[in-house]
Amino acid sequence: MCAISVAEIAHGIYRANTEDLRHRQRAFLDELKATVPIHPITAATAELVAKIGSENAYAPTTPASGLLALAYNFFGMRPAR
Repeated sequence: MCAISVAEIAHGIYRANTEDLRHRQRAFLDELKATVPIHPITAATAELVAKIGSENAYAPTTPASGLLALAYNFFGMRPAR
């Protein structure tokens, strides 16, 4: 998993509107980090992620957006618009 994905999921933890949701999101991220390798990214990769994300906002067509869609569904969240 890309380090940016960790940041994106963690972002949701800090935006959670209830302590219960925050706790469940934290447990999800901690378990994910314990079981999935986290890969660093280069500046060029970060630019590519930004480009793909802007072209496919919340469409689960890339690994990162698919992971975000999974997290949104798992926690019953809806993406901010």
